[in-house]
Amino acid sequence: MKHSRSVQGTGSDAGQPKSGRGGHHPKTLPPVPTWPRKELDLLKDVGGELGVILWQRVRAVKLWGSTPRAQRPKLFSGLSSAWPERLALVAAQAPSIAGAVNVLTEVVTKPGSVEVAGLVQASHEVASWAEEHGRIETALQYAEAAAIADQDNPAAAALAGQLCTRVAAIDRATVWLYRSMELARRGKDREWQIRSRLRLGAHLFQLAEYAPAKRLFQSAYNIALRTGRRVLAAQAQHDLLTLASDRGTYAEGEMHAWEALRLYPVSNPRVAPLAHDYAFLLTKHHYFAPALTILEAALPLVRQPQERITVLATLARTAASRGNRDRFEEAREEVLQIAKASEERAAAAFVRLAEGLLSFGEWEQAGKMARNAVEIATRRKEVEPRGLAEALLEECTQRRAPESDKGVPEGSRIEILARKFLSRLRKQQRSAPAK
Repeated sequence: MKHSRSVQGTGSDAGQPKSGRGGHHPKTLPPVPTWPRKELDLLKDVGGELGVILWQRVRAVKLWGSTPRAQRPKLFSGLSSAWPERLALVAAQAPSIAGAVNVLTEVVTKPGSVEVAGLVQASHEVASWAEEHGRIETALQYAEAAAIADQDNPAAAALAGQLCTRVAAIDRATVWLYRSMELARRGKDREWQIRSRLRLGAHLFQLAEYAPAKRLFQSAYNIALRTGRRVLAAQAQHDLLTLASDRGTYAEGEMHAWEALRLYPVSNPRVAPLAHDYAFLLTKHHYFAPALTILEAALPLVRQPQERITVLATLARTAASRGNRDRFEEAREEVLQIAKASEERAAAAFVRLAEGLLSFGEWEQAGKMARNAVEIATRRKEVEPRGLAEALLEECTQRRAPESDKGVPEGSRIEILARKFLSRLRKQQRSAPAK
């Protein structure tokens, strides 16, 4: 579920300078993206006077970070006399970020001596607040501001790249993620050498650049093991599982699932997404019964909407393959509710709903759902979901027979691994806080 087999498209960056998508020389540092984004979108994203204030602050930080150090002291003429009132408004409407917004004013009040680390931290605080409130454009603007303010910071570049994928800005994402990996290499930052490889690999995987993605995941795993970072090694194996689910054999995917489950601590929150991804592997190879059991156990532990829609869609498709109409309809309804709020991951989810409808022999309804997936994927420039949806449309015209459910022999490796996942998920359910 980490990548949801759903690419984040080019969106508003279409037609802008291309980043190569895997073609960068590994030791070349791509420049900070300079082609413009629609910064006024931030005003619409938040709205009102608060939106204006946040827009002013992020523009000031970006301008400061883009200006040569020697020229910064004379960059601004100072704050307006209305600033205390504006800060009071921030404190009233968004109290959790009032302190961060005040820190960001230092690029105006003392541009020659402001601390970069403070600007980065404050920018990330606003980005986190915006993301928690569903204001993704604002989160991206502030993440990019942090990466522009500290252009040697691999973590800041990686966050900017990650948020670019969420707003369907492929080319910006690619540049930021390559910058993160190269900055980590130059700074000999082992942790971010691993994390940047994982994030760039996920991005390239979503772009159907499977070979370079696999190399990055494997490289991240090797570095993590060598440096004793067990959880990051687990994440790399998790990523290799998602790739194998789409492009590899069952045996290959199972190997990565075993290793990731072994490496993840019992209480790690990524165990539930890992369980989903193993269940998805099972569905790809028509082992629907154990997949459905695992998905039902994982679902209560997945609460973030853009992860939940993925689990629900796979559950719906698996329930349909098991002939469970009621469970299919329940899961489909929640998928559609989540998709109304955001198209993120919706195309991939609709593909799975269409597959479920095919299992019931409902060709016309499956075709309608697949066309919806094509429309969303086209709008977001999502490569893989669109291809899958178009293939499903062809299958609808051919009226293919539903897939048969493979039985799992008692005592098989599938049964043993499924039990291990269920045991881990149930332990987490017992210790999970109430909603």
